[in-house]
Amino acid sequence: MLGERVLDAANYPTIKVDLLALSGPLWGLDATVRIKLHGMERELVVPVMVEHGNDRLVVSSVFSVNQTDFGITPFSVLGGALQVADTVRIRMRLVAITG
Repeated sequence: MLGERVLDAANYPTIKVDLLALSGPLWGLDATVRIKLHGMERELVVPVMVEHGNDRLVVSSVFSVNQTDFGITPFSVLGGALQVADTVRIRMRLVAITG
């Protein structure tokens, strides 16, 4: 998965997620995020849960992306008889500490 044919981690060692905006009511916020993966950037709107208190802000989310949207060909072997799905489920938890 980390090799040149899939994630190419030698050339793209990081995945970057930038929070661009939050919208909606506190009980059901959506976040506009920019994800940089495999040298490509995409903006997505994903549902988030926000917790705050004790000098911490925690933003959590579960969402899916397609590997092909980032120029990645899903891993396959045996002429495609065994292959990884294009859709990848992502669980994200970002913690900001103040003070």
